[in-house]
Amino acid sequence: MYVDGPSKVALKDANEAEIELISGLLNARPNSRLSCQIKVAPEFEGLEITVAQPEA
Repeated sequence: MYVDGPSKVALKDANEAEIELISGLLNARPNSRLSCQIKVAPEFEGLEITVAQPEA
């Protein structure tokens, strides 16, 4: 998924394992994150999430 919006600064940086997994994706962007790494919390209000297109 892709994260945007002013609240994305509240996200912790991706760890090495997450970066490695994302780097192997065809649709990866600089703002790509694994959805399992983001826990819903009040500080993320306004976070914009876009689900990436499935890879063919």
